[in-house]
Amino acid sequence: MRKSTATPPSARPGVYLLALFLFLSSAAASALPKGDCKTPQPETDLRHCSFSEQKLPRIDLHGADLSKVDFSNAKMADCNLRGAILVNSTFKWADLTGCDLSGANLRGADLFHAHMDTTTLTNSDLREASLSGV
Repeated sequence: MRKSTATPPSARPGVYLLALFLFLSSAAASALPKGDCKTPQPETDLRHCSFSEQKLPRIDLHGADLSKVDFSNAKMADCNLRGAILVNSTFKWADLTGCDLSGANLRGADLFHAHMDTTTLTNSDLREASLSGV
């Protein structure tokens, strides 16, 4: 008689938990309505946009999903990005002077030489972010 090499059901909970986590993560990202890149609004999904070289002073994008968005050289002084998802976004040489990024997720973001005088980062996630020249 051959021995079964199948994983016993008792060893599978980790796989089920991982699948559930991945499902919920993708569902959470898509839970926000898709935003318009020309007239961006708070609490929208703007992952498909690029704001490189744009002038966006005092823009309010609190709670928006801006993962992997390019903000290189953007002028965003006094912006509101409270609670925004900015995972792996690029802010090279961006002007974030006076912006509020409280509670924002900046994990893996590139903030190379970003101007951040008087920027609020209270409770922001900066793990794996590049802060060179800031």
